[in-house]
Amino acid sequence: MNYVHRITVCVLLFSLGYFSSLDSQHQSNDGEIILTFVTANDGHWRPTEIHPTFDLLNQLMIDAINDRGDVDLVIFNGDVVDRYAYIEWWNEQNPDSPLSDRDSSFNIHWLYDVKELYEQLEMPFYVVQGNHDRATWDYWEGVWGYPAKHHFSIHDYAFVLLTRHDDRLTYHPVDYDWLDEVLTSYQEKHGVFIFIHAGDNGVMNPTFQEFIDYYPNVRGVFFGHFHTDDIEYINGLHYFWNGNFMNPIVDYGYRVVYVYEYGKIDTYFMNLALDEKTNHVIITPTTVSDTEQTAKPVGYKLNRNYPNPFNPSTNISYAIPQLSDVNISVYNVIGQRIDILVDQRLQPGYYQITWTPPPHLSSGMYIYRLRVRSVDTMDLPITIQQSMLYLR
Repeated sequence: MNYVHRITVCVLLFSLGYFSSLDSQHQSNDGEIILTFVTANDGHWRPTEIHPTFDLLNQLMIDAINDRGDVDLVIFNGDVVDRYAYIEWWNEQNPDSPLSDRDSSFNIHWLYDVKELYEQLEMPFYVVQGNHDRATWDYWEGVWGYPAKHHFSIHDYAFVLLTRHDDRLTYHPVDYDWLDEVLTSYQEKHGVFIFIHAGDNGVMNPTFQEFIDYYPNVRGVFFGHFHTDDIEYINGLHYFWNGNFMNPIVDYGYRVVYVYEYGKIDTYFMNLALDEKTNHVIITPTTVSDTEQTAKPVGYKLNRNYPNPFNPSTNISYAIPQLSDVNISVYNVIGQRIDILVDQRLQPGYYQITWTPPPHLSSGMYIYRLRVRSVDTMDLPITIQQSMLYLR
């Protein structure tokens, strides 16, 4: 039995158990689940006659998502086809006009085949352009019906689809002007999820992280490209590498995300081949914790409030890396304390509070100040402050 057949048989055997892993929605102190979405990446589809395993894996993925019965939305985060396989297929079909991966521009027609496959889903779906999905942005919009850079909202949560790719073998910079405009328009949403396929080559860097920090309601950034399912925490923000459905054993599956009525987010990777959940994380409105390992902040942090300017209230998020005595107070511009928001001993974690100014307070600029002192080390207190604008 050759390698392809062994892999195919293995997938079929393992996939027999995935129906037993379906999750049911339920009520809790966090309220009802108001939104369930699934994301997966790197399907690298190609026709059965070229490589039957990949076509089969894609079909099994679609069937598994449909069989859950609890999914409202699916987002495929890039590399839905494979450009190398496409070039090889094209050159066999068109020997007089061969393609090279270094060709300046070409559109991959297989995108229409993948769309036909994805349309078997019983719920809405969106697709992010990856480095293998070579297509002009006009061609991409013609296939999927929306731009390569796209955004939309469901309930009180927004979804932002980014791309760094087109019909050329080029990784474009992140369009920060466009992203700033979009995130600003969603600053009053309860949460924003960002999807971008290729997270390396200049994205997972301090510039990107600092930019995202200005928008505290960004609840997570989803990447593809790496063909693994891992989780990284940077300054309280969760970066999810979604996992993929190209590798039939190690990371064959999808990430499911439950969004609760009062802001809690529960997410895990569902490995279909092994019939198990991995990298399970719970994110609450006031603290972020991992159910399998503690994710502590690396330093004290006080984020910019949102919205800003604001009326009638605003949200302030902050991070505590160790057991500390914490005080957060609001001051006017001449240094008079207006309000005390936090004054207690806190465990390590990520926190968020909402401030509604007292009725007598007038419009103007105010300062909110974080003052902390570690209980364990008893070092000198640390003070961090930010400004905010209240408009009545």
